[in-house]
Amino acid sequence: MTTKLTLTAARVENLPCEPGKQQTIHWDAKTPGFGLRVTVAGAHAYVFESRLFGKTLRVTIGDARAWELGRARTEASRLKMLVNEGKDPREVKAEQRQALEARREEAARQDVLFGQAWDAYIQERKTFWSERHYSDHVQHASEGGVARKRRQGLTQAGPLAALRPLRLPDLTGARLAQWLTAETATRPTMTALSFRLLRGFIRWAKDTPAYKGLIPADSYQTRSVKDAVPRVKAKEGDCLQREQLASWFTSVRELPNPVISAYLQGLLLTGARREELAALR
Repeated sequence: MTTKLTLTAARVENLPCEPGKQQTIHWDAKTPGFGLRVTVAGAHAYVFESRLFGKTLRVTIGDARAWELGRARTEASRLKMLVNEGKDPREVKAEQRQALEARREEAARQDVLFGQAWDAYIQERKTFWSERHYSDHVQHASEGGVARKRRQGLTQAGPLAALRPLRLPDLTGARLAQWLTAETATRPTMTALSFRLLRGFIRWAKDTPAYKGLIPADSYQTRSVKDAVPRVKAKEGDCLQREQLASWFTSVRELPNPVISAYLQGLLLTGARREELAALR
């Protein structure tokens, strides 16, 4: 180190870079290792220099225009304490930055909405599902409001749409029980299927690093949820009995429209969904 002088606000503004040099460091006589670096281009920055494990260590504190002199001295003293403890201030800063980024990432993870994760889920699993199974996932979480394809009016929101604005940590047993109760009141059969789809999603989320640990572990297994799941039974008279089959086939085969006749028989014999059979050519 060269000759030291006590840095003042006035001196900081006017200290020059020595002729013939790219930069000059004016060391402070008041604070050990603290100095002002002045470049040939006129930049002024506070620096700290010391030795750690036998090697020179220099850290730039910051631009002299942004750092008040007293605060820069305090920072230099803090850096000196770290060095005295055998710590490299640059490594400490890097660790602090990593910790901050980790906290930010976790905060962002905690704010993921069910709707966002659900859309990621069905896109990832789409190749493993049938077209109909994928369509069920889309429909049950749809927010509705789209023009219907086969008749007038707009589509209705699916049962899972009510959960889309919720954060994943908010999918508690109490919240799911409340959702089930509300949806079951108007469409129990569809709600029962929605719950089965949701259960599959929660299991997937538990095994997916981006969402692991966000949904409460027992969210769909609590007593309140089990009690709220609708018990769907076939309506009285809503299925054919064995003794009715002969007369049913006779009546259907006598229909004047052969397409409708074949369609109805195909549904019964194959168990296909009506949309699947109607799409055949």
